Amino acid sequence: MTKKSVSLMDASTPSRASFYKQISQGDWLFEILWDGYRASAEVWNQVATITGHTDKKVDLSGGFPDLCYWLPQAIPDGTVLDGWVTVPDDDGIPNYRAAQRRANPAIFFATDLPFHPGTTIERRAALTNMLTENEGVKISPQLSFDDAWDIATKFGLKGVLAKKADSHYQIGPSTDWIRIKQPGYHQY
Repeated sequence: MTKKSVSLMDASTPSRASFYKQISQGDWLFEILWDGYRASAEVWNQVATITGHTDKKVDLSGGFPDLCYWLPQAIPDGTVLDGWVTVPDDDGIPNYRAAQRRANPAIFFATDLPFHPGTTIERRAALTNMLTENEGVKISPQLSFDDAWDIATKFGLKGVLAKKADSHYQIGPSTDWIRIKQPGYHQY
Protein backbone atom coordinates (compact mmCIF):
# COMPACT_ATOMS: atom_id res chain seq x y z
CA MET A 1 0.00 0.00 0.00
CA THR A 2 1.39 3.39 -0.94
CA LYS A 3 1.08 6.36 1.34
CA LYS A 4 -0.75 9.36 -0.02
CA SER A 5 1.11 12.58 0.61
CA VAL A 6 -0.64 15.84 1.34
CA SER A 7 -1.30 18.43 -1.32
CA LEU A 8 -2.74 21.90 -0.91
CA MET A 9 -6.08 20.61 -2.25
CA ASP A 10 -6.62 18.14 0.59
CA ALA A 11 -4.52 19.66 3.37
CA SER A 12 -7.62 20.26 5.48
CA THR A 13 -8.48 16.52 5.48
CA PRO A 14 -6.82 15.08 8.58
CA SER A 15 -4.68 12.07 9.10
CA ARG A 16 -6.60 9.58 11.24
CA ALA A 17 -4.99 7.50 13.93
CA SER A 18 -5.64 3.78 14.18
CA PHE A 19 -6.95 2.38 17.44
CA TYR A 20 -4.35 0.82 19.71
CA LYS A 21 -3.47 -2.78 19.07
CA GLN A 22 0.26 -2.79 19.52
CA ILE A 23 2.95 -0.21 19.02
CA SER A 24 5.77 -1.47 16.83
CA GLN A 25 9.45 -0.88 17.44
CA GLY A 26 10.83 2.52 16.61
CA ASP A 27 10.78 6.08 17.82
CA TRP A 28 7.38 7.38 18.85
CA LEU A 29 6.22 10.83 19.92
CA PHE A 30 3.35 11.12 22.42
CA GLU A 31 0.68 13.77 22.90
CA ILE A 32 -2.55 14.14 24.83
CA LEU A 33 -5.68 12.95 23.04
CA TRP A 34 -7.78 16.02 23.85
CA ASP A 35 -11.49 16.17 24.65
CA GLY A 36 -13.23 18.37 22.11
CA TYR A 37 -13.64 18.50 18.35
CA ARG A 38 -11.00 17.08 16.01
CA ALA A 39 -10.46 19.87 13.52
CA SER A 40 -8.27 21.57 11.01
CA ALA A 41 -7.72 25.31 11.13
CA GLU A 42 -6.51 27.36 8.23
CA VAL A 43 -5.79 30.99 7.52
CA TRP A 44 -6.08 32.48 4.05
CA ASN A 45 -6.00 36.24 3.45
CA GLN A 46 -6.04 36.74 7.24
CA VAL A 47 -9.40 34.92 7.53
CA ALA A 48 -9.55 31.78 9.69
CA THR A 49 -11.68 28.75 8.90
CA ILE A 50 -12.16 25.85 11.32
CA THR A 51 -13.38 22.53 9.94
CA GLY A 52 -14.53 19.79 12.29
CA HIS A 53 -13.86 16.20 11.29
CA THR A 54 -16.12 13.37 12.34
CA ASP A 55 -17.82 11.26 9.70
CA LYS A 56 -18.01 14.35 7.51
CA LYS A 57 -16.51 17.82 7.39
CA VAL A 58 -18.42 20.45 9.38
CA ASP A 59 -17.70 24.18 9.40
CA LEU A 60 -17.11 25.13 13.05
CA SER A 61 -16.00 28.71 12.33
CA GLY A 62 -19.32 30.33 13.25
CA GLY A 63 -19.45 28.48 16.56
CA PHE A 64 -15.97 29.57 17.61
CA PRO A 65 -15.54 33.24 16.64
CA ASP A 66 -12.95 33.62 19.40
CA LEU A 67 -10.68 31.10 17.66
CA CYS A 68 -11.27 32.77 14.30
CA TYR A 69 -9.98 35.95 15.93
CA TRP A 70 -6.88 34.30 17.50
CA LEU A 71 -5.78 32.05 14.61
CA PRO A 72 -4.63 34.79 12.15
CA GLN A 73 -2.53 36.23 14.98
CA ALA A 74 -0.91 32.83 15.62
CA ILE A 75 -0.07 31.50 12.15
CA PRO A 76 0.99 32.95 8.80
CA ASP A 77 -1.33 33.17 5.84
CA GLY A 78 -1.54 29.95 3.82
CA THR A 79 -1.10 27.66 6.82
CA VAL A 80 -3.25 24.66 7.74
CA LEU A 81 -3.10 23.19 11.26
CA ASP A 82 -4.34 19.82 12.48
CA GLY A 83 -5.54 19.67 16.07
CA TRP A 84 -8.38 19.90 18.55
CA VAL A 85 -10.92 22.58 19.39
CA THR A 86 -11.24 22.34 23.15
CA VAL A 87 -13.23 24.24 25.74
CA PRO A 88 -12.26 24.07 29.39
CA ASP A 89 -14.93 23.43 31.99
CA ASP A 90 -15.23 25.65 35.04
CA ASP A 91 -12.23 23.83 36.59
CA GLY A 92 -10.05 24.60 33.55
CA ILE A 93 -10.05 21.03 32.18
CA PRO A 94 -10.84 20.50 28.47
CA ASN A 95 -14.22 18.82 28.35
CA TYR A 96 -16.39 17.65 25.45
CA ARG A 97 -19.60 18.81 27.14
CA ALA A 98 -18.11 22.26 27.66
CA ALA A 99 -17.15 22.30 23.96
CA GLN A 100 -20.71 21.41 22.97
CA ARG A 101 -22.12 24.19 25.17
CA ARG A 102 -19.25 26.56 24.37
CA ALA A 103 -19.29 27.25 28.08
CA ASN A 104 -15.97 29.13 28.14
CA PRO A 105 -13.52 30.58 25.61
CA ALA A 106 -12.13 27.91 23.28
CA ILE A 107 -8.52 26.84 22.76
CA PHE A 108 -7.19 25.26 19.58
CA PHE A 109 -4.44 22.76 20.42
CA ALA A 110 -2.29 22.35 17.31
CA THR A 111 -0.93 18.83 16.95
CA ASP A 112 0.47 18.89 13.43
CA LEU A 113 1.18 21.01 10.38
CA PRO A 114 -0.23 19.31 7.28
CA PHE A 115 0.42 22.32 5.07
CA HIS A 116 2.67 25.32 5.24
CA PRO A 117 4.66 26.44 2.19
CA GLY A 118 8.10 24.85 2.21
CA THR A 119 7.38 22.33 4.98
CA THR A 120 8.45 18.70 4.66
CA ILE A 121 8.95 15.93 7.22
CA GLU A 122 10.21 18.34 9.90
CA ARG A 123 6.62 19.43 10.55
CA ARG A 124 6.93 19.61 14.34
CA ALA A 125 9.98 21.89 14.17
CA ALA A 126 8.22 24.05 11.58
CA LEU A 127 5.08 24.19 13.75
CA THR A 128 7.08 25.23 16.80
CA ASN A 129 9.00 27.88 14.83
CA MET A 130 6.08 29.46 12.97
CA LEU A 131 3.20 29.33 15.47
CA THR A 132 2.98 32.18 17.95
CA GLU A 133 0.97 30.90 20.90
CA ASN A 134 -1.70 33.20 22.24
CA GLU A 135 -4.83 33.03 24.39
CA GLY A 136 -6.71 30.88 21.88
CA VAL A 137 -4.03 28.87 20.06
CA LYS A 138 -1.50 26.54 21.70
CA ILE A 139 0.85 23.79 20.57
CA SER A 140 -0.09 20.44 22.04
CA PRO A 141 2.96 19.40 24.07
CA GLN A 142 4.97 16.30 23.24
CA LEU A 143 5.53 14.23 26.36
CA SER A 144 6.82 10.85 27.42
CA PHE A 145 4.16 8.15 27.21
CA ASP A 146 3.99 7.89 31.02
CA ASP A 147 3.55 11.65 31.48
CA ALA A 148 0.87 11.87 28.77
CA TRP A 149 -0.98 8.87 30.21
CA ASP A 150 -0.78 10.26 33.75
CA ILE A 151 -2.22 13.63 32.65
CA ALA A 152 -4.99 11.97 30.65
CA THR A 153 -5.85 9.74 33.63
CA LYS A 154 -5.72 12.55 36.21
CA PHE A 155 -8.03 14.85 34.24
CA GLY A 156 -10.30 12.24 32.64
CA LEU A 157 -9.17 13.01 29.09
CA LYS A 158 -9.50 10.62 26.13
CA GLY A 159 -6.02 9.15 26.27
CA VAL A 160 -2.75 9.39 24.36
CA LEU A 161 -1.87 9.85 20.70
CA ALA A 162 1.32 8.08 19.57
CA LYS A 163 2.96 9.22 16.31
CA LYS A 164 5.93 7.58 14.63
CA ALA A 165 8.70 10.15 14.76
CA ASP A 166 9.63 9.72 11.09
CA SER A 167 6.07 9.59 9.71
CA HIS A 168 4.82 11.70 6.84
CA TYR A 169 1.45 13.41 7.16
CA GLN A 170 -1.13 11.14 5.51
CA ILE A 171 -4.71 11.65 4.46
CA GLY A 172 -7.11 9.20 6.12
CA PRO A 173 -6.28 6.21 8.35
CA SER A 174 -2.66 5.73 9.33
CA THR A 175 -0.85 3.02 11.27
CA ASP A 176 1.84 5.64 11.97
CA TRP A 177 -0.58 7.33 14.39
CA ILE A 178 -2.10 5.24 17.19
CA ARG A 179 -4.90 6.28 19.58
CA ILE A 180 -4.56 4.77 23.02
CA LYS A 181 -7.83 5.52 24.83
CA GLN A 182 -8.42 5.46 28.56
CA PRO A 183 -10.30 2.33 29.68
CA GLY A 184 -13.96 3.20 30.13
CA TYR A 185 -13.64 6.61 28.44
CA HIS A 186 -16.82 7.69 26.78
CA GLN A 187 -17.70 10.99 25.20
CA TYR A 188 -20.96 12.58 26.33
